Amino acid sequence: MSDSRSTIPRYLFKCYSPSSGSRCSTRFIGPRARPTTFGPHTQDILECHLRWGKQIRSEFVSWTNSILVALVYAIRKLEGQDWRDPTGEGICIAVLDTSTVPETVPIYPAGTLMKTFGLPDDAPYKRYNHSWEFLMHGRVRNTPCIQRYSVVAVQDFIDNNFYQVFEPFQNPDQRLWARMDELRKELWKQNTGGSDMDKIADMANKFHVEFQLPVALALAAMLKIDTTCVDNIKLLAEEDFKHMKIPSSYSACPVDSSFRSDYYEDTRFYTLLIGVYKQRLVSEQTESVSSISNTAITNSTLAHEANNQRKDSLVA
Repeated sequence: MSDSRSTIPRYLFKCYSPSSGSRCSTRFIGPRARPTTFGPHTQDILECHLRWGKQIRSEFVSWTNSILVALVYAIRKLEGQDWRDPTGEGICIAVLDTSTVPETVPIYPAGTLMKTFGLPDDAPYKRYNHSWEFLMHGRVRNTPCIQRYSVVAVQDFIDNNFYQVFEPFQNPDQRLWARMDELRKELWKQNTGGSDMDKIADMANKFHVEFQLPVALALAAMLKIDTTCVDNIKLLAEEDFKHMKIPSSYSACPVDSSFRSDYYEDTRFYTLLIGVYKQRLVSEQTESVSSISNTAITNSTLAHEANNQRKDSLVA
């Protein structure tokens, strides 16, 4: 079985804390155990990982293609006040650009690995809804030259009016696997305004500059925004998030990584991202044409004035 990046979303999200099964920091994110070649032992490791077991040190790191899923886990951890992190400062949200991950660190949809190693997709796994989960078999590291992922404490979201924008996240119950669709429905009932986008921009600004726009659009995609409306895309590109740059890696290879219907936030996120990218290109081309036109007019005016001066000189 080979890792195919064409089946992996461009951006993945993760909640982690001191109690997480993986080793996480701003420098690297990796599993507790050194990855080995897949074999008969892998089934036991995978089964223990997917059931949140501690008996076997995992070779995998879990990510999700939905920032909503990552935030539900983060808020639940924050409200639960883990004894290993009573202040909540260690509960973080990470966002990963999978296009920057070396091919030597494979990433698989959890469902693909479950099928490969004969794990059923019903109980006890069904309640965790692994359709949103992706497993990285190895470690990813940030370097001075490449920012592969960015991390922000979930408390920074809270301090920037997270609960005001995303009200249904308040007081989440313990049934995580049953709460995802409930949250989506509740978020879609909210009225969305320009002030919400300002608050979202404040949250996204906490991330590395290469990840600010993807995070802002991923958050916006959780709300009821008509992603097919050109005016909405234009507002996001030129007003709400105008100070945020298109990520360098995305500009080099823009990809629409949609895998579900437009009802879900992950697909809506990529619809917004590709829309904002194209809108920025249109704006840049318009500005370029305008600049060339203005330069031509200026040069023509200068030439005309110089010609008149020359005529006046000859008459004199």
